[in-house]
Amino acid sequence: MRHLLALALLLVATFANAEPYAVDSVLPRIELPDQHGEARTIDESVRAIVFNRDMKAGDVVKAAVEQAGPDLFDRNSAV
Repeated sequence: MRHLLALALLLVATFANAEPYAVDSVLPRIELPDQHGEARTIDESVRAIVFNRDMKAGDVVKAAVEQAGPDLFDRNSAV
C-alpha cells in the first residue's frame, strides 16, 4: 500500500505541474497496481489519503489501523 501511495503522489505532482495539493484539493483519476498487482483506483470516491515518508511514521499508521480494525480505510473511503 505504501508503494502505491508513493507512486500516486509522484504522479499527482507530475499532473499538477508542481503545484502543491492541500486540504480539499481534487486529484485526477489515477489507476495503479498495488503490491499484489491488482488495480487500485484513486478517484472522486477517495476522501482521504494517508501518506508517510519514513518507517517510524509507517509504524504509527500500522498501529492505528490495527487498533481501529482492518477495514479502517474502506470505512472511511481512504487509501
